[in-house]
Amino acid sequence: MNLLKTSAPDEKYVGGSNFFVFMFFLILIFLIYSNTFSNSWHFDDLPNITLNKRIHIEKLDIESLCKSFYFSYGQKSELVKQISRPFSYFTFALNWYFGQNKTAGYHFINILIHVFTSFFLFLSIKLLLCTPNIKIKEKDRYFIVFLVSALWAANPIQTQAVTYIVQRMPSMAAMFYIISIYGYLKLRLFE
Repeated sequence: MNLLKTSAPDEKYVGGSNFFVFMFFLILIFLIYSNTFSNSWHFDDLPNITLNKRIHIEKLDIESLCKSFYFSYGQKSELVKQISRPFSYFTFALNWYFGQNKTAGYHFINILIHVFTSFFLFLSIKLLLCTPNIKIKEKDRYFIVFLVSALWAANPIQTQAVTYIVQRMPSMAAMFYIISIYGYLKLRLFE
C-alpha cells in the first residue's frame, strides 16, 4: 500500500494565500535578523571570503565565475585545483562583485535564504498534512502549518546559520533539502 499516493490533495483549508505567508516570513525574519547587517567578519569568514582571492571577481564573465568554484587560501592558492562547494562560493563571488568586503550584502543574502527555506517548509508541511493517513480536521490544518513554520522561521535550530556569513553553506543545504522534500511531496500527491 502506497501511503503517499492519492488523487489531488484537498486544499480547501488554505485559509490564506501563499503570497501572504511569504510576505509574513519576509517581514518577520528581516525584523528578527536585521541587527546582523552591521556585523563584521568572524572566524571562518576570513579564509573563505576575505582571503580567498578566487572569489574576488572584478567582472561577470564565465572565466571569473568558474574560477570561484575552487577554494584557495595561502601562498600556494593558485596551485589548488579542487572544486569545493561551488554554488556557495559562486554566491560569495557575486556578493564580492557587488559589494566587495561590505558585510551587509552578505547578511542580506543569508536572510533571504532563510526566508525561502521557511516558506518552502510551510509549503512542505501543508502538503504533508494533505496525505491520506493524516487525520487532522481541515479547519485546524492551516493554523498548525502556519504556526509550526512561523516558529521555525523565528527560531531555527541554529541561529548562527543565518547570522554568521560563511554559514550560508549549511543554510543553502537546508534550503535545497526542504525544496526537494516539497518537490517530492508535490509529485507524489499529484500523480
